[in-house]
Amino acid sequence: MALEATTFFDWASNQGVSFWEVVSRNFTHPGPFGPVPISNGAQLVADENRLDLLLSPAQFGLLTGVVLFLFLRHKIARWREEHSHLKMTSSADIQRAAYTFLTFLEFLALAPFLCTILLVFELYRTAIGAVLRHRHGKHFKGLLDGADVVWAIEDQNSRGMINIMANVEEPVATWTTGKSSMSAEILLTLRKRISSRLMRNYRPHPKMFWKRNVELGYYFWSDQSELTVEDYIRYMDTIPLTDGKRFIEEQQLRSLLSKINNRHLPADHTSSWEVLVGRQPFLDKERNILQYPILFRVHHSLGDGVALMRLLLEAIVDKEVPSRWKHLSKLKINYWIMSKMTCLFPETILRKILKSAHSTLAISNLPGPQQMPRIQGRELKNLCFFIPNLGTTAVGITLLTYGGKLQLGILADRAVIRTEDEAHSILRGTIEEIERMGQLLDEV
Repeated sequence: MALEATTFFDWASNQGVSFWEVVSRNFTHPGPFGPVPISNGAQLVADENRLDLLLSPAQFGLLTGVVLFLFLRHKIARWREEHSHLKMTSSADIQRAAYTFLTFLEFLALAPFLCTILLVFELYRTAIGAVLRHRHGKHFKGLLDGADVVWAIEDQNSRGMINIMANVEEPVATWTTGKSSMSAEILLTLRKRISSRLMRNYRPHPKMFWKRNVELGYYFWSDQSELTVEDYIRYMDTIPLTDGKRFIEEQQLRSLLSKINNRHLPADHTSSWEVLVGRQPFLDKERNILQYPILFRVHHSLGDGVALMRLLLEAIVDKEVPSRWKHLSKLKINYWIMSKMTCLFPETILRKILKSAHSTLAISNLPGPQQMPRIQGRELKNLCFFIPNLGTTAVGITLLTYGGKLQLGILADRAVIRTEDEAHSILRGTIEEIERMGQLLDEV
């Protein structure tokens, strides 16, 4: 008889047949059903050589299990071959494995107790947030989160500041003619761009202008700030010059930066940033070029290093930041414990926890833009940054790739490194080791 062809799924739905049953029969069934290809007017004849006569659903499932077993056995054998070097060959390896296993069991035993403590502090923090929101009303902008709280815990002699240094150059001839107004132009340009890009009615980064406060043991943000752009962007301190000198020495600038590095930010250190523009240039005698220093001081609680550097460039440079930097600023760079757990504890407890970590050296590596940003057409050169040394950390070393160069910086406690010459010897030794490694790689 002539039959109209239907799809397999239509037939399975009409007959109430399960998908796996039809699969086990290799999409065949006694009697007509699709998707058997037919031509117009063709007569369908039952095929006696059907697979469903050979395999039942139970047999098909057993066969599938055997295939999976063989596959897994093969994979396990391959894994053993590839990781054969990890076999325990000494009693020390066995002791380490036993210690790891016992530590894991200890963690399982303490997990309920630890989870209870964390839950209690989470509820307590939520309650404090509700109290502060009621106390400050619409001016309350939330508690500090994650690693921001860690950097807010600071001492008088050790503040959580990131200092970013750059220079803008000018020919000496401009100064000698008395027509130089470089520092005034830079100051005015920075104020105008910060005002137009960040301080308009719609603020793309409002957190920059919030105040950092602490009450009831927890740090929080509020927008009760009356600072103006003139408070944020100012001239750098003036360095006294001896008779006959017109320019400052680089050593004098470093000494001034040492004093400024740990100084309060505006509004009794409740604000998060400031920009200081140098009015006194120092002379690069080798190139006969004047360099005007610009110092960007940002509190680390405002964000991570990549995000802060991108925000800085977006706010002041002539052109848009390269897309590579926009991608980098979205990366998660904090560990889970620092980003999730530290914000649960009050300041008193957190301060004691942080002081128990006796680190003495910090190293920070930041990938910078390869195209030098410009201000009013002038390149920002010699960009480098210095990280805060909190607690027992005495030395901080920074590396920044910028404009095809590697910029090194060091910030040290005088109790450990007494003179600038000692600090420079460390940087020179680092550069020599990098050059030596490059020579070894060339020889390979």
